[in-house]
Amino acid sequence: MPQIFDDVTRKQIRINMLDNGYELIKKNGYKKTPLKKLQNPVLLPKAPFTIFYRIFSK
Repeated sequence: MPQIFDDVTRKQIRINMLDNGYELIKKNGYKKTPLKKLQNPVLLPKAPFTIFYRIFSK
């Protein structure tokens, strides 16, 4: 069963995603930063991570 996130948790995940993603891309470059390294710090599996990414990239 999928995990349901409240608004506060969603905001925290979004902030973590952006902060960690920015640091990793700054360090490794856009093309050398795999999705696995982006999703590990926020502790989300691949599918929910990409859903969050789509929601927050709009």
